[in-house]
Amino acid sequence: MLKDPDCLAEHGEFATLKNAIACSFHQDALAIHGDMDSIVKDFWDGHGNESATLLTIQLQAILQRDNETIQALWDQYSDWMTGSPDDTRALFQILLAASPPAA
Repeated sequence: MLKDPDCLAEHGEFATLKNAIACSFHQDALAIHGDMDSIVKDFWDGHGNESATLLTIQLQAILQRDNETIQALWDQYSDWMTGSPDDTRALFQILLAASPPAA
């Protein structure tokens, strides 16, 4: 069974997802990457097969939760504001759709 790396244990449930959000959706992300497509690519870059699989599983799982839970996770780990919880859910769906094919 896949689990979050020990170094992310302090982040609790969805630790790999929280880390990926914090690393990709920081305040300078648009200045560095230039557009949303590049940021989404950055979200997935650097993940090996196991990590990408875990990230995909965590995105699928968080999308089963209510909008308030999704928004709370986003607000805690991202420097970006979304227009509404529905927008945040849509962004998570975009991230999931961009996941690499399973190896």
